Amino acid sequence: MNSKEIRKGAAITLILRWLIGGIFLAAGALKLANLTAFAADVSHYRLLPRAWLELAAIIIPGIELVAGLLAIAGIWTRAAALTLAALTSMFLGAIASALARGLNIDCGCFGTLGGRRAGVGHLAFDCLILAGAAWLFVRADRQRAVRSASNLNSAPVTASRGGRQHNPKTDIGTGHGGIARTPAGGPAETVKPFPASAADDPLGAKESAQGIY
Repeated sequence: MNSKEIRKGAAITLILRWLIGGIFLAAGALKLANLTAFAADVSHYRLLPRAWLELAAIIIPGIELVAGLLAIAGIWTRAAALTLAALTSMFLGAIASALARGLNIDCGCFGTLGGRRAGVGHLAFDCLILAGAAWLFVRADRQRAVRSASNLNSAPVTASRGGRQHNPKTDIGTGHGGIARTPAGGPAETVKPFPASAADDPLGAKESAQGIY
């Protein structure tokens, strides 16, 4: 994946984050502004017991607000996208069920704003939202991996003793000028240069002395 494709994908992800997050943020705020009306809209679908209507009228807008804010801010993007996709799937099922049963009811998607009837247009709109949330869920993790790889590749490389190159992202210093290299997925491997003096390698100095005499 070249830099142009990376920038294009990041731009699309940013637009979708703001767009989808803004839609759910607005929807949640409008529902919370009139919980009684939203609870009535939920009851018109005839899917929940009466005892659960008020609870659903409070929980659904709260989740929309939190997930929408997280998507806009780019915090826990995958979790936010998964939550928004689950909400959208639930809305799709509820509207499809109402249409199948011939119910002529308000959608309740944005509270009392507009008072639009649930129809095929809402199904198409929710399908687009679901596709956008799926993009965010998949691309957010991929872009995180690309950024991590880019940061690793852009790490400065400096020369060390013995002609070996030192990468501060993957190497850590050890005693006597040695370098501990940490390969991906493996234990640290210590690479030591030739000793500079007898103090660095007393055993080698002793063997050299015995060879001379």
